[in-house]
Amino acid sequence: MPKIGALLITVFGLGMAVAGLFSCDAGCPPNGSTESIIHDRVSAITFVSAIVGIILLGFSFRKINQYQALAWYSIVSGIISAVLLILMISSFESKNLTGLWQRLLLLSIFIWICLVALRTYRGYEQFKTFRD
Repeated sequence: MPKIGALLITVFGLGMAVAGLFSCDAGCPPNGSTESIIHDRVSAITFVSAIVGIILLGFSFRKINQYQALAWYSIVSGIISAVLLILMISSFESKNLTGLWQRLLLLSIFIWICLVALRTYRGYEQFKTFRD
């Protein structure tokens, strides 16, 4: 499970790069240009990958002493991200608050990434001090 979770977070990172290369047409119409369609399709895979990856890693963190504090946070973050994705998708038709839901979704994912990275860095620093 941790390998799949890590792979999905990697897919998220790569997907963000690809989605950034192909921009959405003005107003993000569902049947826009090829560039816009690529952006939309990659974004869908990107967001779902992040959500599933966060939840899988959350379950994996329960088995690692140093990461147990992040286990429930990860699972809850994944659920919150899923709710924000649903809100974003449900607002596509009306275009009402779509950008807000998207930014909150990205914020929840990026905060999770930052906290896990900080925890990993602290663990590395402790290991390095112990080793030296």
